[in-house]
Amino acid sequence: TRDLFQIYTAPIPDAGELDRRKAEEHYRTALAADPAHEGAALGLIGILADEERNEELLKVARDVGERVPASARLRMAQGYALHHLDRDDEAEAVFAKALTLL
Repeated sequence: TRDLFQIYTAPIPDAGELDRRKAEEHYRTALAADPAHEGAALGLIGILADEERNEELLKVARDVGERVPASARLRMAQGYALHHLDRDDEAEAVFAKALTLL
């Protein structure tokens, strides 16, 4: 049955796209209301990472990270974005700082 399922099913185009856009909008609204909301920032960062929107991810991680300087998770997100932007020297320094915050 597993083989039949794989043969006779196909992904639905754009499934979840509306939910993703709504989630992104909600996270951005939450950050507008509370620019230091780490949870909203990390939720938005997850969406941006999944869509490989690394410049935006870096901006969110930096902006909120300035307001929550003790957040290792936001530093890790910065390092992730920098690495994916081929800025590995900067990423290495940010990852090292994140490790000191753990």
